[in-house]
Amino acid sequence: MKNTLNKYVFGVSGMSCASCAQSVEQAVNRSGLANKAMVNFASHTLSVESEKQPDLGVLTKIVSDAGFELFEIDRKSTRLNSSHRIRS
Repeated sequence: MKNTLNKYVFGVSGMSCASCAQSVEQAVNRSGLANKAMVNFASHTLSVESEKQPDLGVLTKIVSDAGFELFEIDRKSTRLNSSHRIRS
């Protein structure tokens, strides 16, 4: 039986170049927290594919250790909402 993957999208602040986005993506992919992580530099988002919702504390630490900050995204407007900043 094939497991269903869900997609979770978060905002990432502090990325100033494609290399920054690659650093975040590699850090999350190496962590084993998700089946697949993809960063979109243009939209400053991190998409995580996983069977269950990733542990936000762990994900926040991984992104923070890479030098950036994780944000929840306002699902209604799909815009970054700084009032929903995730704290580690």
